[in-house]
Amino acid sequence: MAKDMRRLRVALVMTDTLRREGLNACIREVTEKVLVEHHESFASYAKADDFTPYDIAIIESNHAALFRDYFRTRRTHLVVLTEGVQYEPIEGVSETVVLDTKVSLSEILIQLQELFDDYRRRQESNLDRTLSPREIDVLKEVALGKTNKEIADELNISMNTVMSHRKNITSKLNIKTVSGLTFYALMNGIISGDELID
Repeated sequence: MAKDMRRLRVALVMTDTLRREGLNACIREVTEKVLVEHHESFASYAKADDFTPYDIAIIESNHAALFRDYFRTRRTHLVVLTEGVQYEPIEGVSETVVLDTKVSLSEILIQLQELFDDYRRRQESNLDRTLSPREIDVLKEVALGKTNKEIADELNISMNTVMSHRKNITSKLNIKTVSGLTFYALMNGIISGDELID
């Protein structure tokens, strides 16, 4: 699997268009290995996150506080934007980083670079433990649109084994739809766009 092809899926959840676009430009300055999606409302973000969970959500502190129960149930790495004020972390959400926007542009870029570098290090160290080689084989076939029977025949395993692997994959990745698994496989280099077209 080509880990270097992995693009982080990042949500910018902000009502202010100028602030959202400015942060997007800062992110593009420090890395190109991200897929940034913009959300003007929490409802828009939550709908997309339920379909395929984001790796990182960058959100205003008032939204983080208001929707803290939502984030307690997610695996998303939460980045809370503050404006030079102390932020009280959300109890039960361990993956929270505070990004102070009342500092210089160079400091914001450094904070973002450290955020993405740290996330990638942890993600790469966890990726091998997340799915077994056989689960990756099954995920590839699922992403290519194969049925359980076709996967069993292709991998020379029983249908029960295929279903067991699929259950484990869904549980480990917290992704319940085939389209979500396909997106995950694409973003992690398990399959290529060319394979989907063929």
